[in-house]
Amino acid sequence: MTEFIPTDYDPRQTCRDFDLFQQSWLLNRDFAEMHEHILREGRYLDRFGEGTSSSESPSQYAWRRQASFAMDCCGELIDLRVGNIFRTAPIRHYESSPYAAFIDQFISDVDGGGTSMDQFMRSALVQYYINGVDIVVDKTRPVGQSPQTLAQERQMGLRPYLTAMSPLQRLDWACDHAGRYKWVRYDLGSAPSEDEHLPAGASRYRTRKPPPPASSSPPSADRHGGSSSPRSTASP
Repeated sequence: MTEFIPTDYDPRQTCRDFDLFQQSWLLNRDFAEMHEHILREGRYLDRFGEGTSSSESPSQYAWRRQASFAMDCCGELIDLRVGNIFRTAPIRHYESSPYAAFIDQFISDVDGGGTSMDQFMRSALVQYYINGVDIVVDKTRPVGQSPQTLAQERQMGLRPYLTAMSPLQRLDWACDHAGRYKWVRYDLGSAPSEDEHLPAGASRYRTRKPPPPASSSPPSADRHGGSSSPRSTASP
């Protein structure tokens, strides 16, 4: 597992583009996930006069939202599109590959939690239609071990795994002229509590950078997915 390093740097800082688009991303999410708590607390209604001296009061806005009737088809349209794409299971041909056994193992569990590639792709596609999605390829790295060859990685049980990150988890980043990430920082949320009677742990963040140019690793992550070298931090 990745080692988390406590830091006094504030990883909650967000970049200008995140601040610019955050409200739009939240609005898209609300329209695509019209659950009861979204209907009661979401941002799908514009506030009258927002940003002016005659802005609608919080109580008036809350009353109008309670009295409104949300008619939105975004979620249904996304489900329809994704359902049509996955009407039949994807077909993959890799029987002649010398890594066929490894590929079989990987696509049956792509995230280390038992999620198949088909399930992961379907879930990520829903996120893609809402706000876009970053597909991050990582590899388990036990603390204190540094395998030098692929054979050593196999012996240690190390394997790649996928994570889907939404733009709301991507707090800060920089890209090169071709739009590829030079680095990107994600909010991983709070560490889960070790016991039901204990509070959640520290807030966790991860900064990813591309591998060195001489590395034989896959290309670094871009806005649609890829791999990178993690740098994880944890703050109180």
